[in-house]
Amino acid sequence: MTKPAMNFEVRTLKDDRWMIEVRTSNQGEAITQARELVGSREFDSVHVVAETYDEESGTFREKVIFKHSKIR
Repeated sequence: MTKPAMNFEVRTLKDDRWMIEVRTSNQGEAITQARELVGSREFDSVHVVAETYDEESGTFREKVIFKHSKIR
C-alpha cells in the first residue's frame, strides 16, 4: 500500500477573500510561515490546511491544523 502524499497550504483571509500564500510538503515550515503572517496583522484569518491525496482512491482530504482569526 502506498503512503498518501501530503502537502500543507497556508491560506489567508482578507477582504472576504481566501488566498493560498504558501504550499509546501513541510508541516513545520507551513506553521512558521502562518505565524509570521499572523504577526503581520494584515489578514483577518490565517489557516494551515493539511491536504492528503490518496492515489489508490484518487481522492483528496483536507484538515485545518492551525487557525488564527482576528477578534472582531
